[in-house]
Amino acid sequence: MISVRSIVLACIFAVSSLQGQGLGSDKPTPGDFTPATPEKYFNGITNPGEQILNTSLPMDVDVRLDNGKTVKLASMFDGEKPALLCMVYFTCRSTCGPLMNDVYNKIRDLNIKPGNEYNLIFLSMEPNETVDVATGKKENYLKEFKYASGEGHHFITASQESITAITKALDFKYVAISDTSDYSHPTVTYYVTPKGKISRFITGFGFNTQDIRLSLLDAGKGKIGSILDNVLLRCYKFDPKNKTYVRNSMMLMSVAGAMTLISLALFLGFMWYHEFKNKSKSTT
Repeated sequence: MISVRSIVLACIFAVSSLQGQGLGSDKPTPGDFTPATPEKYFNGITNPGEQILNTSLPMDVDVRLDNGKTVKLASMFDGEKPALLCMVYFTCRSTCGPLMNDVYNKIRDLNIKPGNEYNLIFLSMEPNETVDVATGKKENYLKEFKYASGEGHHFITASQESITAITKALDFKYVAISDTSDYSHPTVTYYVTPKGKISRFITGFGFNTQDIRLSLLDAGKGKIGSILDNVLLRCYKFDPKNKTYVRNSMMLMSVAGAMTLISLALFLGFMWYHEFKNKSKSTT
């Protein structure tokens, strides 16, 4: 007969082994990226502040879709899908192109897809950019990354009034560089809940696929992704200093312990069942 003491010791050993393998660490693993997040950009432009988290975007402002239709920003938030939003301008000659490339390179490896489970929104900060420019940029990305449908991919433009309202909510600071058609601005990916609240933002380049995945799952409030995805989300926490997700030691230990106990319970149940079955046969 296996004693309770033996079971407890086995659980402790199994959980300790998992921790020794690094599953209980709350530090980034060797392959993790640390995003490049300069404090200031040209003309003293700074990154957004943490105070914007859980604040709402101005849902009643007008924006222009890449098909030319003018809609309210609220139309992009249906209460079901979160959004990954970037402030860019489509004729940018510096960081906007690399940012969009980086986002597209990373999301193609995700098991959650634009249109199906979240919306991908690129909003121009340049009020003079036309729908034709936005449409051309969208078509190029859909072709390059082999998306048969543009559903969930939004390249939008807007008036200065709408841009000002949106960038104020995002704490996205930018300024035109004199004598050029460029802007000084930070590079930021925002993650917005299905009801239009800012859930997370990551600044700079170098974020990894896992950061995007977990940020979207976090913003989705359990409405997107598989059950396994949402269990995984609870095993990580966001490190605001390094703008990346790290392992949640306590949660991982709890999950490892629960899995160990469940495995042991199944094993013992199996053994006891066969022992009972064999005894029943011997008495007949």
